[in-house]
Amino acid sequence: MSGRKQHYLPKFLQRPFSHRAVKDNFYVHVHEQRLRYSPSTAGVGAIRDFYSTTEDTRADDNITASETVLGGILDRTIRTKELPPSSEIAMLFGALSIRTLKMRNAMSELAPAMISALRKKAAEQAWALEALDKQIKDEAWIDAQVDKQLRDHSKVDRNRRAAMKALIKPQIKRELEGSKPKLLAEFNDISHLAFNNLELQAATIATDALSRFFTDVSGLEKRGALFSDFKYALVGRAEESFALGDCAVAALDNHSRPRLALGNVDEHVILDQIFLPISPDLLIWGARDPAAPPPGSEQINRLSAILSNHFFISLEEWTPHIEELKSLIGAAATPIVSPEELAGF
Repeated sequence: MSGRKQHYLPKFLQRPFSHRAVKDNFYVHVHEQRLRYSPSTAGVGAIRDFYSTTEDTRADDNITASETVLGGILDRTIRTKELPPSSEIAMLFGALSIRTLKMRNAMSELAPAMISALRKKAAEQAWALEALDKQIKDEAWIDAQVDKQLRDHSKVDRNRRAAMKALIKPQIKRELEGSKPKLLAEFNDISHLAFNNLELQAATIATDALSRFFTDVSGLEKRGALFSDFKYALVGRAEESFALGDCAVAALDNHSRPRLALGNVDEHVILDQIFLPISPDLLIWGARDPAAPPPGSEQINRLSAILSNHFFISLEEWTPHIEELKSLIGAAATPIVSPEELAGF
C-alpha cells in the first residue's frame, strides 16, 4: 500500500507539467475557478482513503503496482517522442480515465438517473408481459408443469395419460392467462420496493462498482479493451501549451459533445475521439476515423477544463487563455449520459 493519501490524478501524470523540481518534489501551477496556487504534486488530486482503507488495501495495492508500468510508458513516450504500441496506449486510457474523482462523482450522479429510468421501464409492464407471454408459449416448460401434475398418476396406462395431458395442458395455459393481472400487481409491489431501496443506495452502488474495478486484477485489461478500436497519434502543441484537467482523459462523442471516457455507453453515445495530455508539448490522441484532423491545443484545453471536477494544472502560472479555461471548469452538463438519453436506451 502506498499510503492513505491516494491520488486520483497520479503524480507520474502531473510531473511533466511541473515548473520546478526540488529533489523528489515537483511543483505545478494549479488553477481553480477562483484560485491559483503552486504546490507539490504530493497533495494535488489526492484524497485520504479514496480507493481503499487500512482494512482492505487491494485497490490501492493494484493501482500502485500498475503505476510503475503506466509511468514507464509515459516517461518513454516523452523522452523518445515516439508513439507507444496501441496496446499500451489503450491500457493508459483505460486506467487513467476511470480512476478520477470526476468519474466517481459522475457515476454517483448517473446512478439515480439510471435507476429512475429502469423504474419507468418496469412501470410500463411491457417487458413483464412479454416474459409472461414467453412462458405461456414455452411448450417445454408447460410440458414440465403437466408432468409434475401427472406424477400421482404413474400407474395410469399410456393412452389414458396422453388424454389427461391433453386436458391439463390448455388448463395450465388458461390459468396463466387469467393470473396475469395478479402477477403484474405482485410484480409492481416488488419492483416498487426494490427500486426504492436502490434509490436510497444509488451513491453506494456507484462507488462500489468503481471499487470492484480496482480490486479486480483483470480490471486494467478489461478497461484497455474498450479503447482498442481507436487509431492513435502523438500530437504536438500548435499554439498554447497543453493543460492537464483533473479528469485526466477527455473525450468527444459521435456528436462532438464533451464526455468522460467511460466507454461506449450505448449505440447512440459512442466515443469518437479521446485525448490524454502527457506534457505541455505532447498529447496522445485517439480517433475512430484516422483521417479526422486533431483539434488544436486551445480546443483540447477547453474540453479538459469543461470535463474537470474543480481544477487543472499548467506549465504557465498565468495567461489570458488560462483565465478563460478557469471559467469553464466543470461546465459539462452530462459528462457520461443525460437522463433523456437514458430513457431512449
